[in-house]
Order: sequence, then structure tokens, then C-alpha cells
Amino acid sequence: MVAVEKTEEILNKYKRDYLFNFSRLLNKAMVEPDMLQLMVTSRCQLQCKMCNVWKQKFQEESGAEDIRRFIDEAISMGIKTIYFTGGEALLRKDIFELIDYAARPGIVTTINTNGAFINEETAEKIARSKLRNISFSIDGSNPKTHNFFRGEGVFEKAMRSIEFLNYYKEKYGRGRNSQDKVLDIAMVSVIMKKNMEELPALADLARKMDCCYIAFQPLVNNGDLSAPLENNELWIEEKDIPRLQQIFDILAAKKKQFSGFMHIDIMPEKTIKHFRGEGFENTCFAGFNRIFVNPQGDMSFVCFQAFGNIKKDSLKQLWYAEDTGKIREMIRNCKKSCTQFCSERSQSDDISLIHEQLETEIRSLSQDAQIAIRYAESSFLQSMRDALNAKPEDPDSDIVNTLNKLENILNSLRG
Repeated sequence: MVAVEKTEEILNKYKRDYLFNFSRLLNKAMVEPDMLQLMVTSRCQLQCKMCNVWKQKFQEESGAEDIRRFIDEAISMGIKTIYFTGGEALLRKDIFELIDYAARPGIVTTINTNGAFINEETAEKIARSKLRNISFSIDGSNPKTHNFFRGEGVFEKAMRSIEFLNYYKEKYGRGRNSQDKVLDIAMVSVIMKKNMEELPALADLARKMDCCYIAFQPLVNNGDLSAPLENNELWIEEKDIPRLQQIFDILAAKKKQFSGFMHIDIMPEKTIKHFRGEGFENTCFAGFNRIFVNPQGDMSFVCFQAFGNIKKDSLKQLWYAEDTGKIREMIRNCKKSCTQFCSERSQSDDISLIHEQLETEIRSLSQDAQIAIRYAESSFLQSMRDALNAKPEDPDSDIVNTLNKLENILNSLRG
């Protein structure tokens, strides 16, 4: 029985990865999104130099009843991650009620914070809640740099917040070895001219503070994610690029050094092209992997127009609606060189790699289990090949390339 369950688990995992790839190619939602991102407020007590969210004025914030109802619908569809963000999400008085409401078996609840709002009492409240992941926005490895971006005393408050959280994590049995009760702490950092020399030190700081990962993302123009910020003191210029490449090499070495303890998420090639203003090919899954909801309840695919509102519309109906498909088509044709993590689903980029990873994972299984998985994979991929061949219009290069890869995979499975 255990072997059967393991086989089904592996099949479902890789079928899901395949389906995101085929959904994008066919411009058709064939799988539920990974994440619901709820921007529960735009309010923030800080006015950071690289951010303009605090300037945004929404007419109102969605009520707890509407948010709870939408969370129920999202989870019933199959969404597994509920991400609370802002502004500063912890400024919302009912945030812990919403977190605990969303938390249920198989669901990951996560939140982003600047850390300046977390005193010892709040840290204990977080540790006693059902939150599974909390990421801190940290842009300097020392008070001088971080506070330059975010305000006086913010670095010290954030570090104290993490120390409080680590203490209460252990007290309430939510440390690294507590399996399904673990509370992960992470850092996210914006790459800018004023902090790029400190990126390796930021990785060291994250490791010292017992974070499970640190993610580095380049500074963006909030008005146009792919456009350079001209005459901006934070923008990395061409003369700085060789040094930035060296820093990425150092981070790559640290990524190997910290493997097993902490993950370092970097995108060197995309980041350098971004700061140079060069275009690059971007496989965007924004129309499939995530639903974004702003404070007044408007649903969207992050940086595209809203397609509904949680107070009056059904997510499931809109997910499969024709008008939503038109937005997905716009996303697929988008030529902006995006460096946002919300656009990425690297495990679904290439079906050849999905197949290779599946083959690697099943090697330890019994011969019968391997045969069963390969047979199921072959049947599934044949149906996807038929769907791609059935598209009425002339296939684009992505579809042609995928069909060629499909034939290679199917031939290997026949052999």
C-alpha cells in the first residue's frame, strides 16, 4: 500500500509540473495555481527608498469575511500556499485570525515583513500561530546600509525580531527538526548600487540568523518592471557590472557552501541583463501559478489588469473564463524582461528536464513501480501531444520545439 501511494505521489508531482508547461503553451488552465497572494493592506509604517507601495491609496481594505470566503474557495480549488503581504501585513489587526483560518493540513501559510513591527510579544504570537514561513526584507548587512534604505533603527529592530522568533520557535517546538510544525524564517534582499558589495555578507547574516533561505532580487521600476530607473542613485550602472558578476560568483560559492542548511536564490544572468536594459527571453507563468488580490479585493495575475473581485466573483468560474484566457494570451505575448519571482516556475520550464528529473527520482523504486510510472507518463504525454497537434492555427516555435521534445521522450519510453 505504501509503495502504491508513493507511486501516485510521484506521478501527481511530475504531472503537475508538465501541466503548467502545457497550460502555458495551449493558453488553457489545466491545473490549479500554486499560490494565492493576498495583499491585505497597503499601509506601512516605513517609507523605503526603493518602494512606492506606501504611497498607494486604496479606497478600502477587504473585510475578514470576504477574505475567509475567498481562502475557502482557493483551497477547495487545490491551492496549497496562502501568502499574506502588504504594505506591512502585520499592521492589520486581524492578521493572525486570517493566518490561522487559512492554515489546515497540506496548506502553507507565509508572510513578508520589514520586521520593525515585531516586538517580543508579537514574536511569541507568531510562534504560537499556524504560520509556516516568515520572510524579512533585509537590504543591508549592517545598520548603516539597511537604515539608509528603510529608516533609522529599522535594522536593529529587524534583527531583534528574528532573535525573538528563533527563541520562541524553540520554546514552542517549531525548530528545524519539528517536521510539519516548523516555522521557517527567511530573508529577501533587493540588489542595488548602494548594497551590492554587501550581498555576500547578507548571505552570511542570513546563515547566522538561522534562516532557511535568502532570495536576491534586482531593483525594479514599479511603473515598468523591465525599464531602467534613470538618474537613480540606487540603480547599478554599466561600470559596476563586472564587479556585480564577481559578487554573483561569490554567492554561487556560498550557495554550495551552505547547501543543506540554507538555500540562496539568485538569478545572475537575468539580473545583469536587467540592469543593462537588455532584453531576454522570459518564460512567464504569471497567468497560471499565482492569483494576486489587492487590498480592495481585485483579482489579477500580478502585473496585469484585474479580472474580478473577491466580494462578488467566483475564482473557479473566472479561472476558466474566456476573458481570463485573453489576459493569459497577453501574458504569453509579453516581451518584457521580467525578473520577478512571481513569473517563474523553473520546474516547469522544460519538459525534457521534467522527464529527466522523474527518471532520476524513480531509480530507487522497484522494477514494477518504474514500469507503472513510465506507462502512465507515456499515456499522459501522448494525450498532450494530441492536444498540441490539434491547435487550429499555425503552431509557434515554442509549440514546435515542445512537440519535438515530446517525440524524443516518447521514443525513449518506448525503448
